[in-house]
Amino acid sequence: NLFEEEKIIPTQNGYAYANHAYWAFVPQISELFSTEQLVDIVEDPEAQWAFTSLSRESEQRSTKAKSDYIDNITCTFLDENIVINGRQRSFNYGSDFVKVKGIDKDFIEAQDISWLHKFYKWISEAKSRINLIPKKPIFLDKNGNAVALRDNKGDIILFLPVDGVTSYTTINEELLKNHDTKSFLKELGIKEPDRRDLINLIIAQYDEGENNLDHTENFKKFFAYYLSCPQSEIDGYIDDLSGCKFVKAISAKTGVGYYYPDEVYYPSPELTKYFETKINAKFVLINEYMSLVSSDKKNKLEEFFNAIGVNASAVYYSRDLSRSDVSKYNLPCPTNNGIRWEENYIDGLLEIMDDIEYSQSKEKSVLLWNQMILVIGKYASYGSSINPELFVGRCHYTYYSTKVQRFESICSRKLKKTAWLFNKNDEICSPKDLFVEHLSDEYDTESVYAQAFIKFLEIEDEASQDDVKNL
Repeated sequence: NLFEEEKIIPTQNGYAYANHAYWAFVPQISELFSTEQLVDIVEDPEAQWAFTSLSRESEQRSTKAKSDYIDNITCTFLDENIVINGRQRSFNYGSDFVKVKGIDKDFIEAQDISWLHKFYKWISEAKSRINLIPKKPIFLDKNGNAVALRDNKGDIILFLPVDGVTSYTTINEELLKNHDTKSFLKELGIKEPDRRDLINLIIAQYDEGENNLDHTENFKKFFAYYLSCPQSEIDGYIDDLSGCKFVKAISAKTGVGYYYPDEVYYPSPELTKYFETKINAKFVLINEYMSLVSSDKKNKLEEFFNAIGVNASAVYYSRDLSRSDVSKYNLPCPTNNGIRWEENYIDGLLEIMDDIEYSQSKEKSVLLWNQMILVIGKYASYGSSINPELFVGRCHYTYYSTKVQRFESICSRKLKKTAWLFNKNDEICSPKDLFVEHLSDEYDTESVYAQAFIKFLEIEDEASQDDVKNL
């Protein structure tokens, strides 16, 4: 092929081989980016701008055949999106589009300030280009590092400099000396940092999994902002905090650590008693947090932890079951391939039930009853109805395709069949051996979710049973 064997493609600096010739989608691109910059962008040391007097955009509209011909005798075309963001190699409608690196951090850091002003002006002139750059590291900070204006969540992470404030990433002051660049930056939303910006920066550190974070100081900032957060922002703020692994908690099994809010429990007297028999339950170190806040704010701590997702009652989660569980509880066992059993498990339930059976503790029985009412309310599906997912197990297997067979969970079976409830004579009974009227007065039988639980346990009303007998 002549175009591959000879340097005959006209360029800015003479002639080039076809596989080193690049065609700008519009002339402004080849005017702004020099040959040296093109070499960096496409990672081709022999790259040259070709056909610089012709616009691919115009040629496609006016003379499609000519545009197609030039496409065939050049390496590739470059439009604003490809220049800024690069392009992976792709095959599309029979065309082989070569890989392009695009503008990156190293490229920006290598440019002088005067060229960057021209670059920002070019971007500012078209909304399509502006939309390409908010999360792109194309600005210089005070140390000359290329940084983005916003993070992946859209929060601003680059700010105007403020005297005496050093905890933020601030724009290079040389960029602010150009009127057009300064105006463009303000249009993009750059500003002096406020308290929420500091919070966003701390949250971003957690999102990025940074190590060596000062969880104590961060908690103080999180809590202080929670107390003053505008109502219009509070839901979003709580969502952000729920994804941060900053809550200090302790368990008898693993000791002290930092966890996501929904991984730990608030240490109410009821929950600590409920989980006495489960050594890996994790509790917020509330006394330590109490020491970090002023006395007039201590009453807000529980509200804060509940708001961000720390659990105030037992939770349920999915757990895998073993072959011994299948045999012990006579679970479904199809004779097929790929069998796996799982169930939704209420945290701590089996452990406290075993303890009640062994110790005959009425206190623990009432405690379990109250926890179940809270759990049912927490996960209620329709009004006061028990969420059917609470007490479900699933057997997964393959028979031509993936199948699922549902079964009653072990937690459900134990609650219904085990002797763990006390009657008015302080005798321990199973639900099937009780009437509602015979339950100890220490059990709540009147609340909406208590009545839902009674119905679930199939504890009958004695008066209703007598009516049936008299028919």
